[in-house]
Amino acid sequence: MTSEFDAAENGGSFNIADFAWFPGGFVAQARELATLAQDERWGDPAGAFRDDLSVLLYYLSNTARRLDEQHRFEFRTDSRGVEVGAFNIGLFTDNYEPIFGFLEQNEPDRSQKWKFRAWVTASDFRMRSFGDCVPQAASYFENPAELLYDRRLPLNARLDHIVDDNVDRYPDVLRDNRQLRRNALHGAVDEAIKRVQQSYKTAVPHWYWPTAESDGHMQLLLPLCLMEFSHADLALVVDRTPHDYAAYTVLHLDGAYKRARLVARPDADWLGPQPDLPEDAEQRWRFSSRGDRCPVCSSEAGCALSADNRVALCRTEHGDGERQETKRGATFFKHVLWGNADPAA
Repeated sequence: MTSEFDAAENGGSFNIADFAWFPGGFVAQARELATLAQDERWGDPAGAFRDDLSVLLYYLSNTARRLDEQHRFEFRTDSRGVEVGAFNIGLFTDNYEPIFGFLEQNEPDRSQKWKFRAWVTASDFRMRSFGDCVPQAASYFENPAELLYDRRLPLNARLDHIVDDNVDRYPDVLRDNRQLRRNALHGAVDEAIKRVQQSYKTAVPHWYWPTAESDGHMQLLLPLCLMEFSHADLALVVDRTPHDYAAYTVLHLDGAYKRARLVARPDADWLGPQPDLPEDAEQRWRFSSRGDRCPVCSSEAGCALSADNRVALCRTEHGDGERQETKRGATFFKHVLWGNADPAA
């Protein structure tokens, strides 16, 4: 199961769990939202739990913070004389209907003024109180140019700072060797510049709040391929100045994805929830989804299937599956569905 979620830690100065009471818990209501919204991978596949919702929980709490900053929670009195509220969470159903969180005035003995009632669409009868003034989604930019990397500006990467900052984020082989780490970083930055020169989609926008109380601003993320040219190990955080781009730090890819997902679902091929599969898995994999369930346990999340449909890696112990574990503690059970697990054999 998903571990207990701290909305205050993830939502900065605005704590949605203090703002509204969520019957059954914030995580349970997030799971309902994941079912209603368009199919998307909302968890880290490297996590230990198959129903991990870490990306969605971060998205919800920080979207609520942004909505509060922009005063986009809407409140009305309905036909019963009950105070109601609504907010646009920025997600859509399969039919591209926007999804809203619907609130009602809470019981007097509750610490939160509001009680969460349901995720609804604009056609739901409970939204009639808002008429044509439906709540607006959070926004993060006014000038679309903020989302694009200006290839005319140089990138000034503070290598001497980056190489010693957050060393635990680097691949194991680089952590104990500063010179090797610096050489790899220098080459990876040069490669990132070439990639963004080739395609503007390489740079991924993300939203960053420096502190719980401060205003946020847009930054860009670039891939750092430290070990292999075809695989990003970290994300380089890039700030635009009047004269150049400045880079001071790096992020794990899972953390970078969470921040980027606030703005939009990343379109870059290098950034996404990163798979953590057993080391002996030499196949190419796709993860189970709502429309492509695990053939072993029928789950729509957490399991994996090889590209040729020969092998399934299931998170549930079932039948004669061979138990395998990843470096980060995830457990899979390998099932050969047909033929031989090794196409070359």
